[in-house]
Amino acid sequence: MKKFLLLSIGLFFLSYCTFGQSNNVYKYYKYVNKAELARNSFKNKKASKYYEKAFKFKKPFEKDAWQYMWVYANRHYGNETTALQCAKYNAQRKMLGTSAFKNDSIFYKNVTIIKDTTPITIIPELRDALDSIRKKDRLVRISDTILTEQMILTDSLNMLKLVQLFETYGHIDEDNAGGKAFLAIQMVYIHNSKTQKQEPPFYILENAVRSGSLDARDYMALYDFCQYF
Repeated sequence: MKKFLLLSIGLFFLSYCTFGQSNNVYKYYKYVNKAELARNSFKNKKASKYYEKAFKFKKPFEKDAWQYMWVYANRHYGNETTALQCAKYNAQRKMLGTSAFKNDSIFYKNVTIIKDTTPITIIPELRDALDSIRKKDRLVRISDTILTEQMILTDSLNMLKLVQLFETYGHIDEDNAGGKAFLAIQMVYIHNSKTQKQEPPFYILENAVRSGSLDARDYMALYDFCQYF
């Protein structure tokens, strides 16, 4: 129910600011929302159809690609071409697990080959910069549980670095930074919302949602957490 509420809020946000590419992004969420509702009702055939419609408008996020592959391998709905394309997308992001697909031995074999042979699209310099941000954040909080001046300074510098990365690379997403990309963004925004006197620059993430590079579901969960916890 909570996921549905967050996605509904995300859809409202997108519909409010729809223009250009955002129109395709809005349609993507429209059908993903229907797919998730169908999955929650165990209507997997219907879910696979909705996912296929969604994927016509935007490259699927990792979680949606995985859901489609799971339905294909374990409930035998959907088509192999789309499922294998989803596997390739997630392999490029270095986010392709295979153990959930063992019920379909042929598909499992093909997915394993894709995992082992697909070149990744992750930019090493961007990935390393995000890793550095996470490490600095953890390091300053290892010894202290109360807020310190060093925490405040580290959070401020990490936010500055994150903004610079957005400016340098244009966007930060699963394709160019991998599965841990949002973890760094999440960490920086949450901690800055608690330690800084001004609100973190959510407009950067809103633009990323509009462009389709950031999942609206992740954004809304992060925004809510920063505002109310």
